[in-house]
Amino acid sequence: MSRKDNRTDLSPGQSSSAAGRVARWWASWRAAIRIARRDARRYKWRSALIVATVGLPVLFLTSGITLMATNDVSTAESVPRVMGSAQARIHDGGIGRLAQSPNGQSNSNNNGKGDREATSALAVPGFATGSAWTTGKVQKLTGGRVIRSLDARVRVTLGDRRPSMPVLGIDARDPLARGMAGLTFGRWARTTSEIVVTEAGVAKGLPAKGRLTVNGSDGKPRQLTVVGVAVAQPDGELPFMVALPDLLSEVAERGEVELGFSSGGPIR
Repeated sequence: MSRKDNRTDLSPGQSSSAAGRVARWWASWRAAIRIARRDARRYKWRSALIVATVGLPVLFLTSGITLMATNDVSTAESVPRVMGSAQARIHDGGIGRLAQSPNGQSNSNNNGKGDREATSALAVPGFATGSAWTTGKVQKLTGGRVIRSLDARVRVTLGDRRPSMPVLGIDARDPLARGMAGLTFGRWARTTSEIVVTEAGVAKGLPAKGRLTVNGSDGKPRQLTVVGVAVAQPDGELPFMVALPDLLSEVAERGEVELGFSSGGPIR
């Protein structure tokens, strides 16, 4: 008889042995569980005391440790939510100032004096000295493709209330924005008449679908269509809505807009 035939003959025995071990293991645990269940029914108050003195503290301790570990986000872990798939996120700190955060941490460069002598911002060739930052200006500096990303506040109408809510202004359809926000259902806004609310915004009373009234910078109400629900975890304030930058330029509250740029990859 060949070796192959010998292996074939041993397979049924091996299977029976494995099945026997599983059966013995299950029988021992079944007996233990049955005894424990009978003991818990007979001594209910003692069982409740054990749960209160042992189970609850362990539950609270493990929950707290898990929460602390979840909130402890490293710099590398925060990069996708801060600047998406881009290679750098640049914030406009005003005329003559620029704060660049390529790794999730802000580094300011201004014309004043801090702990060290700050270097004055140089003029960008082809642009007027002290001119406002634009997509084209940043694109010329970085040599890559650039998209705008705004942090703003918009006043919405919810019944008799008109609360001011934070909004993330990005074109979430762009690959450079991937990671800054994630779509739960629906789709991203395609025009300035559409908007996406976040799960945090829904918890604050924003509709998950239908119409949403916002008040423009001129004080006039504007009807927008809610086309989706998303989650967004930026470095700053948790946004309640995600909108196109062009929409925020029209409806954001004055003085409540922080302009930024995400840069990365070759120009298309």
